[in-house]
Amino acid sequence: MADDGLIKIPTQADPDTAASGYINIYNDGDSIAQIDSAGNKRSLFKSYRRAETDSTTITLADVGNIISVDKATAASVTIPLDATLTFADEDAIVIAQFGAGTLSIDPVAGVTVNGVDDTEIEILGGAYKGVVTIVKLGPNEWWAYGAI
Repeated sequence: MADDGLIKIPTQADPDTAASGYINIYNDGDSIAQIDSAGNKRSLFKSYRRAETDSTTITLADVGNIISVDKATAASVTIPLDATLTFADEDAIVIAQFGAGTLSIDPVAGVTVNGVDDTEIEILGGAYKGVVTIVKLGPNEWWAYGAI
């Protein structure tokens, strides 16, 4: 391992561009992440939880992490349009219900969530029990699985 905390793993040439390079694995003490050739850091393992007490919207910082919502009354987690915030395909976010109130995943108009029958997805399981993972599939398209 280099002194900069990076482990460099050589890759084969990309058949489309003939470019080759490294997949860099970075350990900053709190997380282990992959850094691609463009310099984008993607969390591989990280013990991070964004604790909220009211409705919220997912962010790029939530990728690979957990959003917990602890509220006694109804709350929601919104999935925005790609025009607002662009996630990479296969980005995943865990959403956990910590409070007594119901928690819904609410995609804005134009965002499709597969794996459910309704446009507003309620996390099931009662207070403190529901956990759902959402995964980005493509432009304005996500997949949800878990307690829904």
